[in-house]
This record gives sequence, structure tokens and C-alpha cells, in this order.
Amino acid sequence: MTDRGAGAPSGARRRSLIALLFAVALAVGFANASVFTGRAIARARSDHRGARERAAKDIARALEGKQGHIVLAIPEPLPAEARLQALAFELRLRYECYPRSLLVLRVPSTSPQSRAADARYRVSETGSQRRPAAIVLYRGEMVAEPGWAVRRYAEGVAAIRETRTPSDAGNEPPTRDWRFGRLAVGLGALYALGACLCAAIGLSALPWPVRVALWHLIGSLSMAVVVSAGLVITDRIMVWPTYAALLLSAATDWFVRVRTGRPASVRNHRPVPADAALGRSVSMAAYALLALGVVGMIAACIGAGISWDGWTIWQFKARAFFHDGDARFLAQAAHDFAHRDYPLLVPLHSWWAYVHAGTDNDKLAQAVGLLFAADLVALTYGLTCMLSGNRCAVFAAALVAAQPAVIRHASSGYADAPLAAFLVAVAVLLVERHQAGHLRLSGLVGLALAGCLLTKNEGAAALLGVGALMISGMILGQVRLRAALLTLAVALACVTPWWATKHRLDLRSDMLGGATYPVVEASQGPGRDVERRRPLERVPVILEAIGQSLTSVGPRYPAWGLAWVIAAVGVWALWRMRRSGRTDLRIFRAPLLVLGAQALACTAAYMATPHALEWHLRTSLDRLMMQALPLALVVGIGGLTGHAASQPGRVLDEDGLESESSR
Repeated sequence: MTDRGAGAPSGARRRSLIALLFAVALAVGFANASVFTGRAIARARSDHRGARERAAKDIARALEGKQGHIVLAIPEPLPAEARLQALAFELRLRYECYPRSLLVLRVPSTSPQSRAADARYRVSETGSQRRPAAIVLYRGEMVAEPGWAVRRYAEGVAAIRETRTPSDAGNEPPTRDWRFGRLAVGLGALYALGACLCAAIGLSALPWPVRVALWHLIGSLSMAVVVSAGLVITDRIMVWPTYAALLLSAATDWFVRVRTGRPASVRNHRPVPADAALGRSVSMAAYALLALGVVGMIAACIGAGISWDGWTIWQFKARAFFHDGDARFLAQAAHDFAHRDYPLLVPLHSWWAYVHAGTDNDKLAQAVGLLFAADLVALTYGLTCMLSGNRCAVFAAALVAAQPAVIRHASSGYADAPLAAFLVAVAVLLVERHQAGHLRLSGLVGLALAGCLLTKNEGAAALLGVGALMISGMILGQVRLRAALLTLAVALACVTPWWATKHRLDLRSDMLGGATYPVVEASQGPGRDVERRRPLERVPVILEAIGQSLTSVGPRYPAWGLAWVIAAVGVWALWRMRRSGRTDLRIFRAPLLVLGAQALACTAAYMATPHALEWHLRTSLDRLMMQALPLALVVGIGGLTGHAASQPGRVLDEDGLESESSR
């Protein structure tokens, strides 16, 4: 920093430019969020697959309380596009009617009467002793028989079903609906489990939105761990182990509080003062944008349904767990389309809500999925508050909440928003441990790392990155052995039940395998199901796709606005401060490490995938960029505001860490 006379004008210009950049970013964010919120419901309803999905829901609803399987008659031959949509309808019907079995027949493409007769003959030819509950004819009319009703559910979908009602159906006495209360108890148990674990460790100095978000994430992770452990031991998916874990954690918290004295607050949380560049008007605009983003998430949850991967991969497993009570769904190779080797935290989270509500409604899964989006926004606020101040924290949270990708995936049923929340949680806990120096926080870091891996396979990048950093730190004498061992031991202990389940059911990873279902092959196009380019030859294609995504604006999706511009300029500012020696950037190592590990892992996956690269980028790039956006934005804002130079936080050496943790 130069003398006062030379530094003041430079600082004023810097604050003016930052204020202008933030104001423009908020304006673009308002435009993107408004357009995407207004079109989310219309886009979902106008989708060409929507009619068939509604037909599958109507068929499943009409067959409630009836016995028997379903026969789906698909005519042959069909054009390539029609065959793809027929396969998509078959999967949707399987999902909506689960656990009812579905028999698929390929019938000649003749008149509807001939197809219906052929379907009935083929059903009798299978030797089934029971009549099917319905015969669904894809792409055609259906002819009624005595005792059967005909209904056209959508264009190209019709079904006949038995009109007789089983004698044991319809006689149940009316009962009072307590589903909402049971659901509140179940979700409250997850928050209580996470709160007890965090309180026993002594994490009490963070802002309350951050603490609540960590309670939910840690509680959901703990539920997934104990349920997976019970699955390994008993072959059943049960509720009571989670409540047993809640009682045990509450007892541990009581023991720490009464017998040994509750640990003092890890540190007296002193928020970094807000930058003067963010005036009151910019701050109020950030609050308004944050509210708009929340409204957009709720509107998308109400108006849009669960997206393709959301129900085929994640929510199909949740529905199977709810009906079966075990993991037989994962043991059947016929369900390879659901990527049986994918982690179970998100399906188990939906299953937990289903069990307590007593129903497997899709809207319920979307509603509880919004909790992860709320965690992401709250943790982004907390991490920015720790590095750049309260006003900057509101600005960062608003930009994240108003991103079209976040609004879309908050209730899409995907696991990308939960993974993004766990990644930010890892950075928050690493920064808190760096500033406070409390040894027990290493255990929470291990829990957050395990949450990344148990949410999606690419979450292993954060675990490997932090593990490599700690091992190298031990070698160089910068990290204490106990802290590193505690972090890695907790993380490995939490993921061991899932690894044991994968080994027991022989769930091999298909991330680098070929197409696992004809829908994937058909969607890629003929001759494009295998990527033949060498890894280095794919780099220009990957960079071009990233560039197109960054420069796309509404109504073309996605529209990132200026979020990535702020991230890039802020990282450049940090690099300049580091070269000039004006600040200690160790506090930024945690978010940069997690961000870099995740970026390298995703790039490596694109370079190694045998799938058609263009298809792979088109279907996943926006979600992967959404995972990295919050951390990149937090680092960028920290570099722009320059608070690291004025208040680097409590950076303690190893002697200081040892003395504080031993008090």
C-alpha cells in the first residue's frame, strides 16, 4: 500500500468499479431469474414427454387397490425417434407402477384391434395364472371387452383395465391424516441428529443459518451411514437405527456438557466488516434478488416435475426402498438403467421422507430436496461472511440462489445441489478449523468429506484432494498427525458401509462403461455410442463447450450472468495480492483446494469417458459447473473486496493449535 495521498484515490476508484460490477451482476441476475422463473412451469408442461409421463401417472392412479401385473404392448417396427420415446414411456410406467411388475410385449404394427388381440393372446401364452390389472397399448386405440373399461390417457397411449374391485379393497375405515406431522417429526430428527453431533464437538460460533444448514447435512449423512450399516448387517433398510443414533448422539452431547463441561465456542465469531463498495442500495438489491431466487425455486418445485435422471437414477431407488424395505432393487441387473452403483444419500433422504409421510409422492421428494438448495445458499452466505463480510455474503448468496441452474436443480431430483452443498460445507469447516485451531473440528471435516462421496461418485475428488493435502502437510510438518488421522479416519469409517454394500451386491462402477440402457444408445444417435477420440484430442471440444456455456444468455439455458466473471476477476486479484506480498492467502486454501480438485475430477471424467463426448457435455456440463460456482464466487468476491489483506483472521501456528486444543 502506498501513502495516504496516493492510495485514497486508487481505493475510491477500486470501490467504484467493484460497486458497478456488483450492481450490473445483480441486474443481470434479476433478468435471468425472472425469465427462468416465469418459463420453468411452461417449459415443463410443454415438453413432448410430459403427456406420456402424465399418462403413466394416470394409469398408476387408476390401478390403485387392484391386483395383478401390467402388460405394455409396443408395436414393431418403429422409427428411431418413436422407439426412443416408447422406451422412455416404458421406464416411466415402471417407475409410476412400482412395485407392480411390468410385462413388455412387442406386437406387430397392425390395426388396434389386432394389436389388442395379439397382446391378450401373448399374455395367455406366458402361462400366467392371474389376469393382468391392465393392458396398455402404446400408440393406438384399445377395444373394450365385457367387464373392462377403456380410457385414452394421452396421445398414442390407451389402456384397458378391469372394472371389478377386489373384495378386500374399499372397506378400510376412515383414518385421520397425520402425514404432515409424521413428516415434520422425521425431518426434525435429522436436524436434531446433526445438531447433537455439532454441539458435542463444539461448533457453535458460526452464524445461525450456517449452523442450521450443517445440522441438516450432518444429520442426513449420519442417517445414510447408519441405514447402510444396517443394510449390510440385516439386509433390511430400517428406520430405528437412525433414532438409536439420535439417542446416542444426544447422550454424548449431555455427557460432554454435564460431566466434562461443554466445549467453549470454537472462537468468538467476528464477522469481517462490510466493504464500503457495497452500499445500502446494492445490499437491498441483493436481498431482493435472494427473495426472487427463493420464489423461483418454490415455483419450479410446484410447476415442474422431476427430471429424467432425477427419477430414473435417484428417486426410483427411493421408491423401491420404500416399497421393498430392502436392497433387492440394487441386486437386479435389469435395473442397470438406474446406475445401481451410485451412492445412496439422496435416495435415502427421499426414502426417509416417504416412510414418515406414508406415501411416495414425487412432490414430496421435490419439497424435501429444496432443503439441500437452502443449505447451499446458507453455506455460501456463511463462507463469504467469514472471508469478506456480511454485505458481500448476502450478495454471494443472492447470486447463487438466482442462478437458473440452481433454481432448476433445487427440485429436479438430481444429486448435484446436495453435492454442491457438501462441497461448500467442507470449505466452511476447513476455514473454521484454520481460524480457530480446534482439533475436534477435524472430525466434522471428515463427516463433510464423507458426505461428498456418499452423494455422488465425483465427490471422491474432494476427499482425495483434502487427504493429499493433509498427508503432504504431515510430511512437511505443517499439519499435526492427530488432525489428519482424525479427518481421514472419520471419512473412511462413514463410507465403509456403502463400500461393503457395493462389494456384497457386486455393484461395479459404470461411470466409464458403455451405454447401460437402450434409451442412452438411442439418445446418442447411431454410431455415436462410443467415443473414439484420444483424451488429449477432446480438450478443444471440452473448452469450446465450457466457453459456449459461459457466454450463453437467456432465453438460452443456462445463463450464468456475471457470476463467473466475478470469480475470474477475483482470482486474478488474489494472485496479484499474493505476488505483491500484501496478504496471507492461507485462509483461501480450503475453497481453492476443493474447487480445484472438483474441476480436475470433472475434466478427467470428460477426457476418459467412452460415451459420445458431445452428448456427455450436453447432458451434464451445466450441473458440474453449478457444483463449482459457489466456491468460485466466494473466492472471487474475497479477492475483489480485498478483506484478506486487512483481516486475515486468526492464523495460528502448530504450537498455538496444540495449546488451544489442550485447554
